[in-house]
Amino acid sequence: MEETASNLEGREINQLADLPLMKEAEPLAAMRILSSVTAFAYQTIPQTFLLIILKQMNLSLKHGNSSLSAFTYITYGLILCGIINNIESGYKFGELAKKIVSKSPSQEVTVKVLETFNHLIRPWKEHIKDTLNSFLKVYSVAQKTGNLEFAGYSLYGYSYTAYLSGKELAELKLKITSHSSSLKQMKQENAFQWYQMCLQTVSNLSDIFVNTFTLIGEAYNEEEMLAFHIDKNDIMGLLFIYFFKLHLCYLFGHFSEALKNSEIAKQYLHAGIGNVIYAQFYFYDSLTCLGLYPQVSDPERKDFLERIAANQEKIKHWSNHAPMNFLHKFNLVEAEKYNVLEKKIKAMEFYDLAIAGAKENKYIHEEALANELAAKFYLKWDKLRIAKAYLNDAYYGYLRWGAKTKVKDLQKRYPQ
Repeated sequence: MEETASNLEGREINQLADLPLMKEAEPLAAMRILSSVTAFAYQTIPQTFLLIILKQMNLSLKHGNSSLSAFTYITYGLILCGIINNIESGYKFGELAKKIVSKSPSQEVTVKVLETFNHLIRPWKEHIKDTLNSFLKVYSVAQKTGNLEFAGYSLYGYSYTAYLSGKELAELKLKITSHSSSLKQMKQENAFQWYQMCLQTVSNLSDIFVNTFTLIGEAYNEEEMLAFHIDKNDIMGLLFIYFFKLHLCYLFGHFSEALKNSEIAKQYLHAGIGNVIYAQFYFYDSLTCLGLYPQVSDPERKDFLERIAANQEKIKHWSNHAPMNFLHKFNLVEAEKYNVLEKKIKAMEFYDLAIAGAKENKYIHEEALANELAAKFYLKWDKLRIAKAYLNDAYYGYLRWGAKTKVKDLQKRYPQ
């Protein structure tokens, strides 16, 4: 990283588009070989992924731009966004890569650049909903040009981004089911399984299941597939499994199970460099700790508060760059924190900020969650009329999201 930063010193990012063409045979061959394994390394050996990108960066800076340098710049941008936390520079490298491919006849590199930009850079500066149509456009181009690998990445990127953005679940289920057979025919096995995990999670929420927090159903069976992901060293797949289980366990109040899944997911977080699931993990990890807070000992409470403070520092940083995606999450965790610390006025303020932010940015599922947690707060203080208003908003929010199982859960918990 230091060597790369040194080689970049004194150069404006947008000026890298004007570097001379790479002509020497050896660096051209190195760029071609390294580019061919970049995506696979990202999924399975992130440390090697970093070295691959930095090597390509320094080859380009020393020998000039090859036809593959745009993909190098976009992946360097995701390193800046996802590891170095320099989101502004990372986004500029994304824009640089898009500028270069806009003048290039190579659809293969264009597809790689646009998929990576939508997937791993845009969410740190723009609303994640704005990436959804772009994912489907890239999928269409990738399929037509025979780039089945990135066609697969575009589809799975669409599926979980749509899910995390709060897209209506019945509509989402139809959309991703319609693409499932295409993904299978392309024989992109890893991307297909990640896709199916998301489909199963959507099914768990939109259909009435007995066991809502295990990924076992028509689309995916975690008990059968776990060995597959471990055998293939598919650490991204393992991250997805345990993140989706963390989310489901938390939503249905199984906080101890949620914490177990969070601890396992944390072991695979390095597979999520630049991925918006990385931020979602810290959000639900904090909420899980706060859900368990009243039940644990004083030393555990101290550990939880330190953990939450570290998580909040990250989410606050991201919310400074993309408030539309992250600020309401930060505010909801703050509300729950002040709730357990019995600072009522602060809690009330942050619940309302979280609800307003989620509503403004159309995160209907997180607006519903914020209303539910606010209702529980007011119930705890015997403010029944106020609690009822928030709970009704939560109920209708979950209905709009299409989460039938969660609606049933609320009916069961609060029959009155």
